[in-house]
Amino acid sequence: MGIIKATTASVSGLAADQWKEFFYCESIPADTIMVRGEKRVSSDSSNTAQSDVITDGSTIAVADGQAAIVVSSGKVISIFAEPGEHVFSSGVSPSIVGGSSLKSLLKEVGRRISYGGDAPAVVQRVYYFNTKEIPGNAFGTDVGIPFRIKDEKNNLDIDCSLIISGVFSFRVCNPERIYKLMIGNVERKYSVAYLINHVKAEVTSEIVAAVGTFSGEGMRPSSIGGRLPEIERKVVEKASEKLRENRGIELVSLAFEVFRITEKDSGIVRNIQRDAALKADPALAGATVVGGFADAMKELGEN
Repeated sequence: MGIIKATTASVSGLAADQWKEFFYCESIPADTIMVRGEKRVSSDSSNTAQSDVITDGSTIAVADGQAAIVVSSGKVISIFAEPGEHVFSSGVSPSIVGGSSLKSLLKEVGRRISYGGDAPAVVQRVYYFNTKEIPGNAFGTDVGIPFRIKDEKNNLDIDCSLIISGVFSFRVCNPERIYKLMIGNVERKYSVAYLINHVKAEVTSEIVAAVGTFSGEGMRPSSIGGRLPEIERKVVEKASEKLRENRGIELVSLAFEVFRITEKDSGIVRNIQRDAALKADPALAGATVVGGFADAMKELGEN
């Protein structure tokens, strides 16, 4: 009786899986990297196929700003990166409606019987990736970055602490790679929040390296702002190389909101520059002394 029951369940289950499915994903929000695709059927549809079976001949629609992959029993077997409708066929889930042969259907019935019923020995899922630019990711350092200030005119060469913060944007450039290395077979979705700490750490590492290169050349505080576009381009280039390899993503842009030495270091630099200027110009030194004396007398009179 067990074999008869399994045979009946297998035929019944395979019959339900004959209908082709249509997969479509609405716009993916900016806080989400990947979502699982769901087949679109009406409430009175005859399509009662299992959610983990994608019938051969089914359509997978991909919108602009998206990419889709099909995973079969944990392995990526198809990638759809271009917008439009794509016909899926793997030979794993045969369908007369989808153009499969009767022989392939009988083979699938036999396989389901061997597993004791209508459940196929395969789990197939469609995952949609957000390939749009994901903006507004803040970065910054809790402690200052070592930074060299050099001013040959005033005989100044001093190590300072640099405070930085800003925002960057990134996008998924290799859905298969990020799926294999970072995400895996999740049930519903994978959010930016799961990934962002890794990205921030690697971006900050490249910022420190870039700052070290530029500060090693030595620069005056007033020249720092003019080098920011160059530093930003270098960080985007270098960080993207690692992120493509390790995460399947790449930076799109990076912008500093704060890039300055600490107030303490800034005061030290100003004092050194002032002393050097006074030493080089006795007239200026005299005027400074007189001006300081006048300010002191004025403050004394006010008190």
